Amino acid sequence: MNEIEFVKNFASIFDEIEDNELTMDTEFKDIDEWSSLTALALLAVIDEEYDVKLTNNDLKNSVTVRDIYNIVNNHK
Repeated sequence: MNEIEFVKNFASIFDEIEDNELTMDTEFKDIDEWSSLTALALLAVIDEEYDVKLTNNDLKNSVTVRDIYNIVNNHK
């Protein structure tokens, strides 16, 4: 799993964000579009693309895209 592809998949859950607007250090909860629906979309993308099931605590305890990446990477 590489970071560029991960950021691209992460960006896919947003309608108004391009993948080049996100970095591994983006604080995703500060994105205007972030909501409970995008959180569910993120859970689905991570499950489908990486076969990892994130928990609500994983999301709650994460701040940046890198935090989510590290959780997924540790489950692989």
